[in-house]
Amino acid sequence: MRVGDRDREVVVDGLRTAYEEGRLDLAEFDDRLSRAGAAGTFGELNELVADLPATPAAPPRPRPARRPAPSGMRSADVLRAGSFVVLVNLGYWLVLATDQGFDQVHPWWVWVVALWGLGLLGTELYTKRCEDRQGIDGASPRALDDGQPST
Repeated sequence: MRVGDRDREVVVDGLRTAYEEGRLDLAEFDDRLSRAGAAGTFGELNELVADLPATPAAPPRPRPARRPAPSGMRSADVLRAGSFVVLVNLGYWLVLATDQGFDQVHPWWVWVVALWGLGLLGTELYTKRCEDRQGIDGASPRALDDGQPST
């Protein structure tokens, strides 16, 4: 069966480990490296490591604990509270504008909507930044959700 680059890299890593442990001298290491690069089948690769002890597979990296959610208001809370405040202000403005005339009352409720929108945007950006922050070992918490460590 034909081999790919990743298969060759695994064998080269094993040869490098054997060289570092003193199991191969420099000349033999160079020879096996060149043969590994030219290998086309698994049989040829197996010949290169047949006389070397199998290295144990590295134990799986433990998953770092998820960071707790940032304290404070979440987007849904800001949306719910802001909607209520905006509707109360809009209702109050409509009562005043109906009584005094729409051209006589400044639409101040627009400022309430603008500040609410900025608060909602700020909450979203802060939450996203906290979720994307790198973990201690360099793994992103989002990458760990797939079961695959980030690189």
